[in-house]
Amino acid sequence: MDVRHLKNILAVMELGSLNKAALKLGVSQPALTKSIQRLEAQLGVALFTREAKGMRATIYAESLSDYARATCVGMEQSISEIHALKNGSSGFVSIGAPPLITAHVLPEAIVRITSSFPNLRVKVIEQTDGLFTSLLEGQFDLLAATITSAVPRHFLNRMWLFDDYLGVIAKRGHPVTRLKSPRAKDLTKFRWVFSNVGNLHRRRLEQYFESENTPLPLPIAEMSAPNLVKSIVLQSDCIGFVAKMGVQSELDEGLMEFVKIESPFMLRPIGLIWRSNSQLSAAAKNV
Repeated sequence: MDVRHLKNILAVMELGSLNKAALKLGVSQPALTKSIQRLEAQLGVALFTREAKGMRATIYAESLSDYARATCVGMEQSISEIHALKNGSSGFVSIGAPPLITAHVLPEAIVRITSSFPNLRVKVIEQTDGLFTSLLEGQFDLLAATITSAVPRHFLNRMWLFDDYLGVIAKRGHPVTRLKSPRAKDLTKFRWVFSNVGNLHRRRLEQYFESENTPLPLPIAEMSAPNLVKSIVLQSDCIGFVAKMGVQSELDEGLMEFVKIESPFMLRPIGLIWRSNSQLSAAAKNV
């Protein structure tokens, strides 16, 4: 399958127009049409249907799109690496990660890697939403994130690094810290501060309470910043719900305590994720 054909269908899918796609690609419209027809003949299916407003991708084109993106990105990455090796330039790797992992995992890793490979350059892209899509689109080489069932196995590889846990935090000496393996009903007795609705941690907590057939407590406040949750917990009798990784320094200093909840919803496997349809660069393999 010719990579040029894949680039062509992605351009038509993005722009919804043969004319606009041809202009973007720098080819003639007849040449673009012929390229799409050749790929359709090879696959034995129609990839687009003509409509009054332009070209609409069929279910077959949608199914092919992730593979096409990964293949095109992998080819561009390979060419770039060949040029880098030919020119003797430094290696380069880009890593995407959500804020918590960016702050608590990557600094030590980057120092270690760049000390061993002084010519390696690392670019960190901090992102919260759409991490897997961005990885497939080639916005970074590696993703450091929680490995969940949402990782599409057909397109992405993963490597487990360590386990983190979600749990209850409270200031030192708070009554909740005296509970051993608390259940959901035990936790309804306290005042809470939560992350906003839709937050991944909030969803885990909601799933846990639902599994225990217990209504989720009403929080006194909801917020998006984990640091604000920690600040309120330290200054009040409220309890919060965060990843243990994010409060390790406060735990080490004895400012607060972490109460572990026995539930599979609390497990956060952290690992590296990369595209399965593209070869990791030499620089990325050093990570």
